[in-house]
Amino acid sequence: GIVVRSYPVHRVGTLMDVEADLGAHGGALVSCLGLAEHLRRSGKISASTERKAKSYLELHEKSWPNETEIASDATIYVDALSISYLRSAGLLEAVANLGQRVVVSRQEEREALALVKLKHLNSTVIEVIEKLQRTLADAIQNGKVIVLPNPGRRDKDECWEHPSIQAFN
Repeated sequence: GIVVRSYPVHRVGTLMDVEADLGAHGGALVSCLGLAEHLRRSGKISASTERKAKSYLELHEKSWPNETEIASDATIYVDALSISYLRSAGLLEAVANLGQRVVVSRQEEREALALVKLKHLNSTVIEVIEKLQRTLADAIQNGKVIVLPNPGRRDKDECWEHPSIQAFN
């Protein structure tokens, strides 16, 4: 297997002043930059997508010295930091569709499932709000609802300016 982990890894308790010596494990480590190259070589992303992703990743990490090439049958282990970088670089979906076994922690899996549920919930909430807006607009136009003038708030409390409060107003 291959572990996707940004270089360098720092020793615990050194406030990121001292790099950890992972020389014995060097053959099993690859950076997100290396994974981006593997995605392009595997035909999962275009060269332009790789360039865009690398421009982001190069701000956050370096390639491992003597970074190994990922074999097409390798199991890929991805840590939380790398998942964050890959998501921000727009590569996470390509990694998921790579066709290789990708292993993440249970915590990352739970967070991903929660994000999927939240995305679905957000779209449901938006549908409800849009339906409410259409219904209200039709009722106002047909004279079934009368809109009273807003007396305004004198204290300029910011909470009254929040879009949720404005929807109720």
